[in-house]
Amino acid sequence: MKNNLLYSLLMVLLLSVSACGSRENVAKKDIFLVNKDGKYGFIDETGEWIVQPRFEFAHGFTKDGLAPVRVDGKWGFIDEKGMWIIPPQFSDVGDSFDGSMIPVQFNGKYGYVDARKGKVTIPPQFDRAFGFESSYATVKVDGKVGIIDLFGEMIVKPQFDCVNFHPETGLAIVEVNGKWGVVDRAGNMVLEPQFDDRSYCYGCWMESGMFAVSKDGKWGVVDKEGKIIVKPQYDMVGFDLYQDKENHPFPKIGLAVVSLDGKYGYVDKKGNLAIDLQFEYATAFYENGLAAAKSNGKWGYINKKGEWVVQPQFEAIEYYNFNGLTAVKINGKWGYINEKGKMVIQPQFDSFGCHFDEQGIASVNLDGKSVYIDRKGTIIGQPFDITNGFNKNGMAKVELNGKWGVVDTKGDFLVNPIFDDIITYKNVFFVREKEKYGDKWGILDKKGNYIVTPQFDDLY
Repeated sequence: MKNNLLYSLLMVLLLSVSACGSRENVAKKDIFLVNKDGKYGFIDETGEWIVQPRFEFAHGFTKDGLAPVRVDGKWGFIDEKGMWIIPPQFSDVGDSFDGSMIPVQFNGKYGYVDARKGKVTIPPQFDRAFGFESSYATVKVDGKVGIIDLFGEMIVKPQFDCVNFHPETGLAIVEVNGKWGVVDRAGNMVLEPQFDDRSYCYGCWMESGMFAVSKDGKWGVVDKEGKIIVKPQYDMVGFDLYQDKENHPFPKIGLAVVSLDGKYGYVDKKGNLAIDLQFEYATAFYENGLAAAKSNGKWGYINKKGEWVVQPQFEAIEYYNFNGLTAVKINGKWGYINEKGKMVIQPQFDSFGCHFDEQGIASVNLDGKSVYIDRKGTIIGQPFDITNGFNKNGMAKVELNGKWGVVDTKGDFLVNPIFDDIITYKNVFFVREKEKYGDKWGILDKKGNYIVTPQFDDLY
């Protein structure tokens, strides 16, 4: 025990450089990672070099102002001035979900760098380490997975083949010999491994306190205490036609969609069948208290009692209600209904593209072209070959005659369509103009003027 403690202390001292106390959150401006002539460096939003390109590879700066970079096959960490905070010594750097605790590999073992402090705070000791999320991370030792906290303390000993931990409940879904069960944060078995599969939506626990499990090809529901509330008996439960396994088992309305032998219905949180198995297809309930259901080949909308609020009449529907409007198909054409099921934009479009956003704009396809429309169905601007959704700054990239440009919410060009590729980022654009500059990337301002002429192999 003393030897292990001494080794840990020595490793922290050996691998740490500078930083008494915590580092300030220094990432205050936009900094872009670029690759120029095979080397990586960093520029600011004006195109000025922050850190000259001299690294074999690099990742972007964390919110705490550190960037992992590789030199001569080893990884280290620099600040925004390009100064080494932790010299290159790691053979691998992993993903950081919380942006601060970063997995690193040293001499074949993994530990963690705390970007807030600019040093190794959990010495390398694991065979594999994964990013922290809500102050906990999974690690692998001798082929088994356990859970540690921010101090590196093992709160669940490595004994499982796979672990999906949910900190808000203090429970983890674990796999042992191909079967799934539930343990608490102390590693005590709450529900013995017996299930063949589990829902992939780990965040469902926080919202609904339940998750879907399967056994012998049938699906059921387990609550956050590990109690089986819906015995595995359905072909599908808690994920619908559109979202597959990513949907919450129980939306806020408290009913989960289930199917058996080709018929769909809904169960409540007690496991009772609240709406009989009667529909050809059905979706989860939306926030407005309605769900889409299909009967006799047509789609309509039901309430939580299973009553038709909008009679089945649509050939197809757009999943979910986006900002109060949903696309529906009648006689081969698409229109839009509101939350009450009233047709507010008559069916006239060949298909729909981007959903209605918070700015009240959607894209649809008409006569082989893509156009933007407002909430009244009025076409905005001109037809394009391809449209994309608007960002928060009211800009969208569009393609016209094989070239890309950027338009505003009025459909007017901010950047003329002359580029082979374009990426919108806040108030600047990353572009490629192959005829003039080959396969290089540059940066435009929001008026379409070059801040930096194309010269980068990659720009992030």
